[in-house]
Order: sequence, then C-alpha cells, then structure tokens
Amino acid sequence: MTRPVLRAAFGYAPTATSVTWTDITPWLHLKSGIRISRGASDELSQTQPSLMNLVLDNEDGRFSSGLASSPYYPYVRPNCPVQLGVLTGGKNLIQSPTFENNVTTGWTASTSTPPLAFAADGTRAHAGTRSLLIDWQNTGTGGIVEQIVYDLRIGQTYTLSGWVWVPAGDAAVRWKLDTGALGTASSGTASWVQITLTFTATSTSHTVQITTAASPPTAGDRVWLDDVQLESGASVTSLDTAGTRIHWRFYGMVNGWKPSWAGLEPTVAVSATDLFKHLNKQPQLGSLLSEEIKQARPVIYYPLTEPSTSSSAGDVAGTGGGSLVQAQVGTGGSVSFGQDDGPPATGTSSVTFAPASASNGIRLDADMGPAVTAATITDFIKFEVWFKTTVANRQFYYCRDETFQYQLAFTLNSSGYLTVEHTDVGGTRTVSVIGSTNLADGEWHHVVYTEYLKDVYVDGGAPIDVLFLPFMYALKYLTLGGNTGALWEGSISHAVIYSGTAVDSALLAAHYDAGANGYSGEDADERVLRLAGYAGIAAVDAQGDFSPVDSQGPGGSSALELMRVVETTEGGKLISHRDGHSLLFQSRTVRYNAPVAVSLAFADLETDEASLPTDDQKQVNQLTARRPGGATQRVVSAESVDAFGPYPKDLTIIRMTDLEAVDAAHWIVSRYAVPEPELRDVPVQAYSLPTATYQALLDADISSVLEITALPDEAPAPTTTATVEGYVEYLGLNSHMINFHTSRAQIGAVWGLDDPAYSVLGTTTRLAY
Repeated sequence: MTRPVLRAAFGYAPTATSVTWTDITPWLHLKSGIRISRGASDELSQTQPSLMNLVLDNEDGRFSSGLASSPYYPYVRPNCPVQLGVLTGGKNLIQSPTFENNVTTGWTASTSTPPLAFAADGTRAHAGTRSLLIDWQNTGTGGIVEQIVYDLRIGQTYTLSGWVWVPAGDAAVRWKLDTGALGTASSGTASWVQITLTFTATSTSHTVQITTAASPPTAGDRVWLDDVQLESGASVTSLDTAGTRIHWRFYGMVNGWKPSWAGLEPTVAVSATDLFKHLNKQPQLGSLLSEEIKQARPVIYYPLTEPSTSSSAGDVAGTGGGSLVQAQVGTGGSVSFGQDDGPPATGTSSVTFAPASASNGIRLDADMGPAVTAATITDFIKFEVWFKTTVANRQFYYCRDETFQYQLAFTLNSSGYLTVEHTDVGGTRTVSVIGSTNLADGEWHHVVYTEYLKDVYVDGGAPIDVLFLPFMYALKYLTLGGNTGALWEGSISHAVIYSGTAVDSALLAAHYDAGANGYSGEDADERVLRLAGYAGIAAVDAQGDFSPVDSQGPGGSSALELMRVVETTEGGKLISHRDGHSLLFQSRTVRYNAPVAVSLAFADLETDEASLPTDDQKQVNQLTARRPGGATQRVVSAESVDAFGPYPKDLTIIRMTDLEAVDAAHWIVSRYAVPEPELRDVPVQAYSLPTATYQALLDADISSVLEITALPDEAPAPTTTATVEGYVEYLGLNSHMINFHTSRAQIGAVWGLDDPAYSVLGTTTRLAY
C-alpha cells in the first residue's frame, strides 16, 4: 500500500524557519487521491509554483476553520505550512540506521536540549565502518539526539533497539520516547551493548530520542550509536540495514480549507502552493542598499530619498521616530530633496545642503523618539551614514541626549579627514581624527561606527580602532547638515542607527558595496540568496558552479522578479525546495553531461501518452543579446537560417562583460538552431516498478536525466535520454502515477578533453560557457 506522510505546522507563518509539525496522515483521504504539479513544461519556460490538492476526513471537525472544538483551533487557517512525503522501505522505520557513508538523514539535535555535538564517525562501528558519535553537554542529561518516526499504528506494540559503545567511566545511555517512556540504561562500558525500548504507539508518529542516564554527565562524556531499528512487535529481530526513506514531494502553504459533505461523510478539500506564492505577493524592492539596511533592523533609518516636492524626511525603521525637519541657522541657505543623485548604485536621490556660509544656512533636526532613546540606554549602538562634499571643515552628522551631556558628531576637518567629536560625563569636548584620507573630494563616502568594538569603517575598508571613544547614552536628537560654524555643504544619504550586537559590524561595512556598485561581481547563487533574504526566505540550496552577475543595485522590482533575471543570466533553474523551507537554485553546469538518474524500458511507460516529436517550437537561429550598460550583440547560425528561415529571439542578461553575454548567446544558438526529436513526456506508473526504481523516480527532480531504452523500431534510435523539467503526479491507494515533462538531454552535452563520449570531432565538440 502507498505510504504517504502528511504534516502541518499549525500556528506558524509560511516564512518560519523552525516549526513544530503535527502529523495529520491518519486523516488523509487517500481514495480521493493527491495531485501535485511541479516545475515547467519545457526547459525554455520558467518554473511555475508547485501546487498540491488533496482531501482530508473531517468527521470530528478538526479541520474546520473557526471551530473551537478543533484540537488545532484557531490555527486552521490559510498560509499554514504543510508538507507531503512518501515512505519507502521495509520493517525498519528508522532513517539512516547504520550511518554508513556518513549519512545521518533524519537524526537531529533537540532544539531545546541539544548535545555538545554529533556526527557520523569512523573510529568504531558495530557493523560496517561508521557509527554516530555523540558528545554530551555537562548539564541536564547531556542533551538529546532524536528522530521523528512515521507510519506507526495506534495501539500497536513496537520495539526500538540500537547498539551503543560507552567509554569506560562515561555516563550510561538509554532510549527515550516523546511520551516520556524510558528504556533501560546501558550496562557495561568499552564494548558494544544493545539498548531497547518497547512501547505502544499512541500516535501515527513519535519522536525517538537517545540521551544519558546521568544528570548531569561529566564534561567529555560521549557515546557511539549504531545499527538502530524500530519495528513492529515486542522483541528485537534481525536488522534491516536499509531502513526507511522519506521522499519529500511538496513543501508549501495552505491556500484554503474547503469543507464539504458527500451524504453524511464530512471532508475538507485542501489546496496548497509552494513558497513561490509567498514570493509572488512581495512588493517592489527599494535599492539593494536600502534593503540591506532594513535587513539589519535599525532603530532609526532616514533614507533621505524624498522627492523634490518634500521639505522634510521620514524614518522608515518603523519605530515611530520623528521626521527630520528644517531648522534655520542664522540667515539664508537652502535644503533641497530629489535634486542630487544618491550613492552610485542606488538609483535614488539624496538631500542637498547649500548654506550661505559656514554659519548661515538650513539643517535638518529630528526628535528620534522614545524607542531610540530606550535602545541607546540598554544596548550598544552602531551608526551609519553616506555623504558627499567638496568643502572641508564641516559637520554632517550629529546626535545627542536631552541634556547635552552625551554628544557625538562626524565631521571633516580642514584637510578633509574624517573626524569624530564627542562629549560624555563632564561635558568635555574631544576631537579624534580618523585616518588621513581627504574625503572632501566630491565622491560618495560611507562611514560606519560601532560602539561595542569601537571601530570605524570608511568605504568598506578595514576597521580603524578608536578605543578612546566613550559610550553614548540616552540619545534623543539627531541633526544632519551641521551646526553653527560648520554647516554642511553637500549631500547626505541613508542616516541610520542600530542597537545591540546581533548585527555583525563587518556586514554593515559591506553596505558600501551595496551603495557603490550594487554588489556587482558576486556569484549568481550569492545574489539569489541575498534577494531571497529580502523576501523572508532564509535558505537557498545552490547546486553547481555559478558565474558572477552585474549590479541590480536600484532594485525596482520584486525579489522574485530580480531572482528571475539572475536565473536567466545564469541559464539555470530556480525552484521552491520540496524538502523544506528554502529555494533550490541550479546553475547551468548541473546539466553539463549529467549522468543518468533512472533507466526505464519503453514498455514501462504509459505508452499511449509517449511521443518523440520533431518541430520548430524551440528553434532559435538569430539571437540578440542585450546587456544593461553594455553592448547589444547578435549571434546568427547562417546554415540554420538558410535551411529553415529566420527564428529570432531577444535576450537581456546582467553578465559582467560583453564577451560573457555573447558567449551566452552562442550557447543558446548552438543548441537550438537545428530541431531534433525529443521525448517531451515520460508518463510512468512508478508504484508498480521495483523498489529501487521507484525510489530513484521519487528522488528524480528538475534536471535529473531519465534514460528510456528499447524504443520501438520506428524511433530514430533504440535509446534516448531526457532531462526532467517538471512533472504532474497522482498518488492514490495503490497507485503513484508520475508524468515527467522532459526535454532532450543531449542539449546539455558539452566538450570534455579526451572524453570518449564528449570529445568526438564534429558531434560532441560543443563548448560550454
């Protein structure tokens, strides 16, 4: 029988990175079937959000939104995280029971009571060459290593067993169940002994744990664990070393819970979408500099990017800080918004100060509000600001407390050197020169000062120690544009204050790259991780080797739209991960001469739906490559144009150089100038195949290569290969139909020196870029 696992994280947001799962498999209405779609229809289409549809039994109303008697009330609501998997394996319900090949899948440290460390280890093994080494803490019972076990039957007896090797003098260990049930402590040391725990399942899933029998163990205590088994029955039987595998098929969020009644049978239809749903809802991003600053959670943040019609500037940190308003010093002068460009890569404006003299002009003042004052009483502070001027001996940034006892000012001295002025208890003014570079050079400069480390960073350079600066306290007021005798003449942008030590100072210093060049030159996977972070997605599983990409500094689109530009530039694939809360980003190199993942005979397919078309729907023989800020270039396959006529295409990519852009164009034309037969669908009843093949098909994902053998005599060749671009699957009681959408795998074949398959003159000599 098909063995699905369905779990939900009631009460958590879709972007939560750590959740508590509830196993709801028992209520899965498998006879109604489960449908999942994933990926794209072909390699030239963007991957689409994965969708899942299923039905749950709702006899007790547990999946009725708003029903107070539901055990999940009030969290049966949209956007609840949900995940579906399929179990394969035999009697042993443990994942990774032997730890061979350093595999520890399924085993995790308890989030509340973790051990000091745990990892697969080759020092000793009960059988084979590896075991799991756990180093205990010397608090509590030393910590817990655990695994969630699924596919249990409520009321049935199970036995958990495992072999342990405890060093002489170290704490004995034992099994523990999430119900609190305890196994017998290990006896003997410096040899392998078996520990067991027999229990009756009270749920379809339980968490099995290993910990010590001491409280606390001694520092340095440890144990090796090997050959773990959880099986039905009241006694231990021979070890099933394969264990159980969970093949996760979908991770996403519930769109809605739809109750219905077929006669007297209450059910709830559930639809869910992967993380692309969350990404598709995100607003347009500001500049990368602005997004980086907001990621660091400032307590006050004035971007100073207001339009030319503005007369004041607002805080966007969200803590209720007051606006920066104009204050006249002496007579004359002006302050203007939106008239001067901000830092080079931001694509935004700044505020410009034009005083009549050093003592006559207009500055900007703000009462930063109680949140900033409170933060500067309890936490260390970090300051950040951008400035530009050609006039030295002026002040650009100043803040103080209510009584003028604590004051901090950033100025340029008569030589244009950065200078920090401060007062603290006693009110004595101290002037400290930072560095010896003239910053009054008409260029944008970036300064970060961190109280805790007492470091100043200028333009992203190495930290400059300023150990003589005291801590500021209860700061309340901020002034931009200087004070009498030192009124600023020039521009200021992105004035920020942070509190606490959680944000790394070096990361704030790296904001210089965001403003100066938009992180131009970082690899594509790093850019996607950065953009995903702006949208609340904390992890990206990057596969392959990635090339650098140019700036996207001005932002101006949603995080997903910008990631799509990087995806196109890389020639890769961006997908929501089905294993958990993350994105999967594959570089184009993943497909270079990719090995076969699964081999199937043509007779194994649902042959009524299989075909090998040859048509022109993907043909390209004229490609115009456009690079923002660079050249527009054209690549043509004259032979293809002569034979088939023109098939033009335009491509915009953010490659670093014109050469890289034209290489990308050549790569596309070389693969699509001449149409070839390809298998575009591989429909297969996976459940009816041998276990190893079924597991391989479940592991297959976007970019996996399928080999189809024993094709009919009318086919161009007896064997063909196809790359998975997406699939639609239907999971039922004793059925698992998967229809893979595929493309011709040969388009990923690239030249390899002295390779018998990929260096054949005239046929497999295509160079990759």
